[in-house]
Amino acid sequence: MNWIELQGGRAEKLIAGIPRGIRSLPGFFILLILFLSSYSLHNTSLARKGGGGISVVIPPGFTLRKIEERLIENGVLNNPRGFTLLAKVMGVEKRLKAGRYRFWEDSSKFLILEILSKGMIEPFRITIPVGIRIERISEILEKELGIEKNKILNLLKDGNFARELGFSAEGLEGYLFPDTYEFVFETNLEEVVKVMPRRLLEVFDDEARNRSKEMGLNLHEVLTMASMIEKEIILQSEGPIIGGVLYNRLKLNMPLQCDATVQYALPQWKSRLTYKDLKVNSPYNTYLHRGLPPGPICNPSQASIHAALFPDSVDFLYYVATPKGSHIFSRTHTEHIRAKRRAKKEWAQLMKN
Repeated sequence: MNWIELQGGRAEKLIAGIPRGIRSLPGFFILLILFLSSYSLHNTSLARKGGGGISVVIPPGFTLRKIEERLIENGVLNNPRGFTLLAKVMGVEKRLKAGRYRFWEDSSKFLILEILSKGMIEPFRITIPVGIRIERISEILEKELGIEKNKILNLLKDGNFARELGFSAEGLEGYLFPDTYEFVFETNLEEVVKVMPRRLLEVFDDEARNRSKEMGLNLHEVLTMASMIEKEIILQSEGPIIGGVLYNRLKLNMPLQCDATVQYALPQWKSRLTYKDLKVNSPYNTYLHRGLPPGPICNPSQASIHAALFPDSVDFLYYVATPKGSHIFSRTHTEHIRAKRRAKKEWAQLMKN
């Protein structure tokens, strides 16, 4: 243990060992404040030391008592005795700042309070995985920001907010580009969310915009197609082929019959769709409604966006998934029936093994 933490620990023991009546004496406060101030600035480097530690989020509006509880919950403050009094003595009771902090198990209460009062927050990263929906993104942001999930989800579904960002959409599903982002805690929820569609517009560059115009599609339609491709593939190499099949069906005014859109319409994801599921009453059910669904069904990767813009020129109209993660592609319905039988046997063999 270094000198600064050792002295902080001694100060805490000193406070705890003094009778309550004496603690209230003005002289005691003056002496203690002088003692603490003699080394208060030395711990800045300690707060910055790298590696390990315990990351704790202190949300805005937390009282001293709630902060103490949060530190105990996270294993930072094992013995809270004297914590509140020390905060008052240091004059920081009402100056503890919200943020994401990193502490160490052997940190003294004095060091903890110094870190919190000086707002020595740590930058943090948020990773948005490929192909997830806004419900999952709201859960990730809840964990990272300490903001209630439903509040986040309401913002992501807010059509007015989407239009403020320049998108003709009823929410941000599909517009939150999967990537790793770095923030500081002072960044509010709206600013965190805005970074993701900004990144999307960087990816959807001039080449992509020109290509979408050639295809007669707007950004929303491209993202909708890309999201379907994203959820239908396991092998990324098949993305352009799936795209080619879906566009072929659109040209012939055939229902897309995309299982992933039905999954999106259901209350929760199912490992296997039933015939009843295929009749769910939703504009996202592409078995019942022709054309593209109303919007994206997930937040697609750059590869799937590229596949939506540059699909393979194929004459396939059907595909069926195999246990290997690939698809069998067919040109006619008769071929498709045979492909389904073959795939069914492969799935049955897999279950048997």
